Formats: sequence, C-alpha cells, structure tokens
Amino acid sequence: MLDLSKGENIIGIVQGKTKTMEYTFRVLDLKRVMQGQYVIAKDRETGKEFLGQIIDIISSGLTSTAYCTVLGEIKNNKLTAPSRPVKAGSEVIMPPRELLENLLVKALPERRLLVGKLLTHPEFVPVYYNPDDFAKHIYISASTGGGKSYTIGVFIEEIIRLMEQYQEEFSIIIFDVHNEYGGILLPNDDPKQIEKLKEYNLSPRSFSDNVIIFDWEYNPPKLSPYFTPDRLLFIYGMKEQRHALILQQLVKEKGSVHLEELLNMVEYAELHPSTRQALHIRIKALLESGLFSEDYLVPEEVFQPSRVIIFRLAEIPLGDFGLRFFVADVLRQIFDRYKQRKFTHKTLVVVDEAHIFAPRKGKKDPIREIIERIAREGRKYGLWLILASQSPRDLSEVVLMQCNSVLALKMNKEDITEFSKIFGIPKTIGELLTTFPPGHGYLKAPSLILPVLVEIRAKMSFDTKGNPDRQKLVDNAVKKIALESSELIYGARKREREFIEEKKILSEEADKPVVKEPEPIEKEIKKQIPPPPVLE
Repeated sequence: MLDLSKGENIIGIVQGKTKTMEYTFRVLDLKRVMQGQYVIAKDRETGKEFLGQIIDIISSGLTSTAYCTVLGEIKNNKLTAPSRPVKAGSEVIMPPRELLENLLVKALPERRLLVGKLLTHPEFVPVYYNPDDFAKHIYISASTGGGKSYTIGVFIEEIIRLMEQYQEEFSIIIFDVHNEYGGILLPNDDPKQIEKLKEYNLSPRSFSDNVIIFDWEYNPPKLSPYFTPDRLLFIYGMKEQRHALILQQLVKEKGSVHLEELLNMVEYAELHPSTRQALHIRIKALLESGLFSEDYLVPEEVFQPSRVIIFRLAEIPLGDFGLRFFVADVLRQIFDRYKQRKFTHKTLVVVDEAHIFAPRKGKKDPIREIIERIAREGRKYGLWLILASQSPRDLSEVVLMQCNSVLALKMNKEDITEFSKIFGIPKTIGELLTTFPPGHGYLKAPSLILPVLVEIRAKMSFDTKGNPDRQKLVDNAVKKIALESSELIYGARKREREFIEEKKILSEEADKPVVKEPEPIEKEIKKQIPPPPVLE
C-alpha cells in the first residue's frame, strides 16, 4: 500500500456516481493535473488502490472536474482487473515515480530501447520499447513538423546500441526517400539537445561503424539487368499489367533475359505497332536510366548481420517510377532470401513516407503487394517493419492492421477517428495529440502494460535542422562513407575478377607448346658458305 500521510500527494477527491472502470474527481489544484496523466484512487473503505488515467478535464468557474478511466487495481506492483468501483469520497493522489517505473519497465527485458520519458508525470520516468515488439511491426505517424523522421532516428540509434551491447544479429535497412538520415554519421552538437541527453545519462556520439551508404551521386546502388518472368511484373503498375503479361508471354520458359535481349524480342515479335512502341519506350528508358548494371547489388554481399544499410534515394533516376521500382525490387530480393531460409538474422526495414509505396487508394501494384506481404508474413521469418507516414488515412489498411505497435505524434483532427478505430486510442487522447509540440506522442505496444504519453528523447547523433551549412557537414560525411562502402562491396568483387582473369592468363600461358626459336638469318648464311682454302 502507498503512504498517503504526506498531504501534498493528494490532488483530488472522488465524487458523484462511480463505475467499475470509470469515475470523476474534484481537482484540488488544477496546476498539478493534465489530460492523459496517471493517478491513483485509494478506496476510503477497503484501502484498495486503483490506477487510472485522466481522459478529460472540465472547468466551470472555480471548480474543475477530472474524468478518469480505471486501468486496473494495483496488487504487488502489478495491475489486475478491478472487481468493484472506487467509493465516492476516496482520495486521488499522484503515483510515485517508482511505481510507474515498476509497471512500465519491469515488464520489459534488460535488452530494451530507451526512447523517451513519461510526458504526464512531474518526475523523470523513462519509457522503453521492447525490441521483440518489432516482430509485430511498428507504425509511426506525425503531421508535417511533428518529429517523425527525428523519432525514427532515435529508434535507429537504440537498435544500433542494442547490437553493440548484446551482439544481436540484427541488420537495419533504411529507404531514405528524402536523404534525411545521414546525420547518424556525426555526433550531436546542439547545446540544448546535449543538455537534454544528460537527463538520460547519454552523450553525443556518431554511429558510423558498420554503416553502409549507397548514394546516387557517389556510389549508386545498381540493380540486375536480368529479368525473370515474375520480375517483369515490377516494370508496370496495375493499370499497365497487360503490357507486363505480354512481356511474360514473350519470355515464356526462359529463366531470365537481359534487358537488351528483351528489347530485341519486342522488336521482332508479332505485336500491334502501338503495343510494340509502348513496350519499346519503357524498356529503352530502363536501359538508359542508369538503374541497372552488370555490377549490381547482390543481397548476400550487402545485407549482413550488424550492418546498417542506408539507401539515399532523393536523386534516383526515373523519379517516382524509379523510386517505387527500386524499393519493390530490393524488398522482393530480401523477402525471397528469407523465405528460402538463406537469411536467418533479424532485419528491420525502415520505410519512411510509406504511403508512397503502399497507398490505401487504388489497385494493388508490385510495391504495395510486397510491403503488404512482408507485413503479413515477414514476422515468422525475422523480417520486420518500421513504417512511417503523415496520416494513417493514406496508408494501406492491410499494412496498418498488421502493426501491433503505434507511435502517434502530432496529428491532424481528421486523423483522430481513424486512429481510434484501428488502434483503440481514446478519442479524447487523440484530440490531445492535435495540440502536441514535435516529439510528443502516444505509444502503444504489446509489451507495454499501459499505453503512454511520451516525450521522445534527444538524438545522440547530428541534427541538421534544414540548415544548408550543417547539411554540408553531413554531405561530406556521407561521401566518405559512401566511397568506403563502394570499396567494401564492389572492391572485393573487382579484385576477385582481376584475380580470376590473372589466373586464366597464367593458365593459358602454361598450356602453350614450347616452340624452338629459329636461329638468326646471319647464322644460316654462314653455315652455307664453305670455309676458305688453307694456303701452304
């Protein structure tokens, strides 16, 4: 039981009719309560303690009333289902920090991710995320300026720290649509953010070790120019699937064809002129785009445990089509490897602006289909998703329904109903999110006994804040790592080719027959001239 002898802990008195799962209390000091806050009601008759959350506060004149939902009865630092309502006249107090830490923290393993602190408590209460919850995918949502990318950066930092500390076989793949995640290579230098890190016993640092960067300027990540019949579907969206099926028919039983061979097949096939032209234009555009090369990405060489792979895609060729094709093709390769059990380590795939790839409206296309398939099946293979978008209304419902964790930051009013329907967020809490500053939000996850209102911690790595001069620092760091990544991935392959070629040349030299060189012509002539006579 709690010691209520200190009167300053009392913040209200239960009043009016009460129910098992809800009650109201008269607020004694409005400055000490806020919407979303956790409170404890101690029954005046039984002494039982009930943890509740303030859902709404209504003020009338000098009187304020808080409306609470009951989260459970507290027994031995655990929550159990309440069996009876709390009595009117019972005292309502501020929960001790230690109690909230026990409820929120002890349920998690030691290998946990420190993502922020409890927003609705006057004392520091850390908020952790269980990395095992990634297996059921997490969806992060925030309107423009709500801190979505910044928050993803915090999660990435924590996963890297987990890999460093416990040598867990994770890898992280980041599809960086707007080139926003290069700051991970440098330590944070913002004085205000550094001061905030001290609260978490953290300090600025870079996370450049084991980071592989592909940048379209320094080391473009090329794809294979060889197409299987299934892969041909990725060339077209659903509205153009007729063309993809024609290409499949041309290829027929061939295992794969090179794009140049495919172009020749189209030229000589019996097709309607307009169809031939449409196919020709698309395939030629792919050939000339720079997306494909004989030196293409090989998943086994790139996606290895303990690596963080960042694809910087802001400058990808062919615009939106190239972006969607690239992400779809890479995800298909990774998913196929996991299905075939060629990959056994856990991989977290970060897809920011996920609505671009898996939109709610419109028919399915290859990229939406592969993301939905990973959302449904990926967890059993160890392929997990961190998805983010500005609004849940724009993202595939199939994907959203597979996300058992949600972090909702600042949102627009029109999104509240959608969040309440899919994730069970109380509407009053949803309305509160519309007023939040960047980095404040609502976190719900399978391993969290209680959903929490959280303030995301400061990043340990660099924050550009859209400043061009600061962005140059990031660009220089990106260039350095990108060139090193190119040498690591492609350099080994180049040296192997050179070794094989050298070995082949030496072998050919060794197999050549030994031919006796003819004597010089002067010697032949001398042999034919008789010696001069000997004079007596």
